[in-house]
Amino acid sequence: MALSSDAAASPAGEPDGREAERLFVGRHYDFIRKSWEMAEHRSPKRCWNWYAFLFSFSWLGYRKMYRLAWVVIFAHFFLNLGVDIYTMGEEESQWGAWLVSLGIQMAIALALGFFGMPLYQQHVKRRIADIQAKYGPEQAWAELARQGGTNFWSIFGMLFFWILLAGVVSPLILFSLSA
Repeated sequence: MALSSDAAASPAGEPDGREAERLFVGRHYDFIRKSWEMAEHRSPKRCWNWYAFLFSFSWLGYRKMYRLAWVVIFAHFFLNLGVDIYTMGEEESQWGAWLVSLGIQMAIALALGFFGMPLYQQHVKRRIADIQAKYGPEQAWAELARQGGTNFWSIFGMLFFWILLAGVVSPLILFSLSA
């Protein structure tokens, strides 16, 4: 991502508060800030995010929350693999296994739909604090712009990895167990 004009013409001081958030989040900051403010007034802190609900781990990767994206991918994979192993060889259980897998997927999607934006807010605050602790005031502006924002291509990387796990690794494991 190219440096924004705010980063290039930054004041001498260290970015703080909403300036740092705006620079780190990038496009759509105003919308995201409103979502964060809505969540602040609720207990537990939550607000609905259709993108997080519909695209789960891809949305996490897009927002550069890679660690959580990998946790979601592997949790989803291993939970579904466990269901498949448990019901392996039982034809009458396949419908139930499908429903359990759908339930796992919906639980993850609902959790991210409700708590995705507050999780993103925590991620932004943590990354800003890390960047400000690691870099001096002048370089912090550039690093916030460079390390923040979004990663469009990670959507495809996450999807590719999920297809690889679900379409290749899982069937290989199940085949080796059934032999």
